[in-house]
Amino acid sequence: MTAIEKAKQGLCELCDSPVHHGPYTDKEIAEIQADIGLEPDELSDLCDDCFLSEIAQGDEARASHYLGGRALQLRKAQA
Repeated sequence: MTAIEKAKQGLCELCDSPVHHGPYTDKEIAEIQADIGLEPDELSDLCDDCFLSEIAQGDEARASHYLGGRALQLRKAQA
């Protein structure tokens, strides 16, 4: 399954867990792609757990900052 197919189902690209946004519509995907300059086959989303570990390198404050200040919705305890 491609990252876009997972986004349309509201699943994390890496672990298949639900993402904060939920399922993306075709219109939302097209708007995001146009807004940030992605190709038509590019788009992915990560659950907060994967975002924390892969993007923010385990730093919850940094992850929250990157996510516009919203609290993380974590499924598992972080080490």
